[in-house]
Amino acid sequence: MWAIDDTTARNKEWFKSMMQRHGLAPLKRLGQHFLADATILNAIVSAAELSTSDHVIEIGAGFGTLTHKLAEHSANVLAIECDKGLFKVLQQRFEPDAPLQVIHSDGLKYLHSVKAASTPQQVKLVGNIPYHITSPLLLTLYDLGPRCPLAVFLVQHEVAGRLSAEAGTRATGALSVLLQLEHEIEILGYVPRDRFWPQPDVDSQIIRIRLRGDLLIPDKDRSFMRTLVQALFLKRRKTLKNSLKAAATLLGLVADPENILNRAGIDFNRRGESLTLKEIWILADVLRSYQ
Repeated sequence: MWAIDDTTARNKEWFKSMMQRHGLAPLKRLGQHFLADATILNAIVSAAELSTSDHVIEIGAGFGTLTHKLAEHSANVLAIECDKGLFKVLQQRFEPDAPLQVIHSDGLKYLHSVKAASTPQQVKLVGNIPYHITSPLLLTLYDLGPRCPLAVFLVQHEVAGRLSAEAGTRATGALSVLLQLEHEIEILGYVPRDRFWPQPDVDSQIIRIRLRGDLLIPDKDRSFMRTLVQALFLKRRKTLKNSLKAAATLLGLVADPENILNRAGIDFNRRGESLTLKEIWILADVLRSYQ
């Protein structure tokens, strides 16, 4: 089994030769940019804090360079690849009896099946994430809740900044607030664009998203909380009074926005983006009392 070399330039040449050997080419529509830096691959694996008993799902396995390193630390690795050509390469690289499983599937669809499982199993998510699926993947992570106690992703530099921005500032958005309600988000390392082949147009960051465990959203309330937070950020220029009208309609509630905000102790002339995480929890509790 080939293990990635310590020389980034040599690894890029290996990716090129593998593509040529198998009659493949990087697919722009799938955001295929392969990480060629062994030090960064090791940093991602280290950040996942793996034990042999952990169940790990890798989204977008590519040529299996990260997969190989994950398998060295956990006996339960599931590598998902949606590109049929790369999936065939993975099958050839990893023997059927290897301590990991490789499947050809859409990663987002597979994670939805994890969420719907009648006997949910905790998993850790790891991956060099194609930029175009970052937002839906992070929303899926929110939906998984306690099923995923930790995730480590390589994401676009700008996205990492928004995700880790403090709630109540203009840098945040609905997605970052949703995750921060029950997760700690850490930026662990900057990754220049020249560490990939082919080279993307932007730099990246390693982020770790860890479930806190002290404030968990019950499964029955996940849809409710998502609708509330998305309504608060839907139109940033709207006051909370108007944002709550939209939220109440979407949630099927008959409630006076001013009364809700008075009970929550929040000025109705503020905007949704200005709310702290504590204020969002309080607002959600008041709204739930109208159900």
